[in-house]
Amino acid sequence: MDRVAVVYGSGEIDRSSDMLDPFSDRGGTMDVGTMAAAFRQARKDKSVKAVVFRINSPGGSVIASELIRREVELTARKKPVVATMSGLGASGAYWVATAASKIFAEPATLTGSIGVLAGKFNFTNLANKAGVQTDAISRGRNVTMFDEFTDFSPEQQQLLHGVMLQRIYDEFVARVAESRKLKIEQVQQIAQGRVWTGEQAYRLELVDALGGFDAALKEAKLEAKLAPDAEVELVELPGQPGLLGQLFGTAEARALLSRFLLAKIPALKPLLRAQLLGVDISKLLTSRPVSDF
Repeated sequence: MDRVAVVYGSGEIDRSSDMLDPFSDRGGTMDVGTMAAAFRQARKDKSVKAVVFRINSPGGSVIASELIRREVELTARKKPVVATMSGLGASGAYWVATAASKIFAEPATLTGSIGVLAGKFNFTNLANKAGVQTDAISRGRNVTMFDEFTDFSPEQQQLLHGVMLQRIYDEFVARVAESRKLKIEQVQQIAQGRVWTGEQAYRLELVDALGGFDAALKEAKLEAKLAPDAEVELVELPGQPGLLGQLFGTAEARALLSRFLLAKIPALKPLLRAQLLGVDISKLLTSRPVSDF
């Protein structure tokens, strides 16, 4: 039976998954490592004929968004990738969708938000109220630009908004124009951080069609030259974690677990060391005693 991979991208887009959200299936973030692994698996599996990219995200890190978009692009070169947005497909979530061959949205999906925002908080007053005093020795005109205990200087504000963010925004607009086959001027009129419903986005040509997962799956079958009513096996990526995976899904949690196990069961030390070194533990167990490692 032919297979279609369903890649789920949910939560804030980040370079790493460092937050554990007990109310989320995947820790609350769409992190680069997890998404890259999912798309690589989908494009390398010859039995997978197409990919449905299910997105529900408010956006997030620009760098992470571009890294994920690149994985979508590489996959789309080998097999059809159809993006489908559920509740949210805004900002970085729209950025990653631009590499798909088709984009679907629900009529009420919050989509678009083609823009970029950055800033920082100055915690000096809060720290002073808590009795905490800070000081720093620095060298360089802008070395403290993103320091949490200083304000932006006028020069730094101009550098941030007039140079750094402007370059990112121009890149975002250019990617949308290229993927949607629109002129830069057309995208500028509907960009600038504006948020649209899916129905509005369809009229503005930011999405190809209105519909949910079923509509996107049907389109993926068509692009893969499969019959619309053909039965296919859906492969969900990344795989749903079990209870332990949710509890110990972060690096910090895994480190705590490792220290606990080492303290309680010293014999596990060789296995944990092998895992850190990337050694296949199953081969160790079958080839020689663990005590010899």
